[in-house]
Amino acid sequence: MADARGRSNRAAIYSRFAAYETTVDERDTAKVSASDESGEARVPVDRVVDQLARIAASRAFANAPMLRRFVEHVVTAAIAGRSHDLKEYSIGVEVFGRGPAFDPRVDTIVRVEARRLRSKLQEYYAGEGRADPVVFELPKGHYVPEFRLAGPPQQRPWRAQRVDDVVVEPG
Repeated sequence: MADARGRSNRAAIYSRFAAYETTVDERDTAKVSASDESGEARVPVDRVVDQLARIAASRAFANAPMLRRFVEHVVTAAIAGRSHDLKEYSIGVEVFGRGPAFDPRVDTIVRVEARRLRSKLQEYYAGEGRADPVVFELPKGHYVPEFRLAGPPQQRPWRAQRVDDVVVEPG
C-alpha cells in the first residue's frame, strides 16, 4: 500500500511541473545529479521528488493537509526553477487561498504556517523520516527550501535558485 501511494504521489508531483510550464521529468535527473565545477555534490531531482512523496505520504503530514500542500508547493517551485516566485504574497494566494487583496503585513498566515512547517519537518525527521536519504529544510525568514543528503549535519545547505542549483556540500 505504501509503495503504491508513493508511486501515485510521485506521479502527481511530476504532473505539477506543468503548472510552471517546465519540462522537469525523470530524464532530467542525470544532468542535475552530476557535480559542477566547484566539486559540490548535487541532490538528483528524482531523489528530491522521492523524498517529497515520502513526506506527503507520511503519518506526520497525514492530518496536516495545508502543511503538505505548502511543502509540495515550495519544493515543486524550487525544482522547476521558480524559486524567485516563492514570496509571502504568492504563497498566501496560491497555497492558502487568500484573494488578490491579501496583505501579508496584516494577515500572518504564511509566516505562521512556515513556522509550523519547520516544526513538522523536524518532527518528521526525528521520527519516521530519520533514515531518509534526503533532508528538506525551510530556513527561517525564507520560503525557498534547502535540500541536502542525509548524514552528518551540513554547515551550509544550498538554497535552490533553479534546477541546476539543487546542490549540497559533499559529506
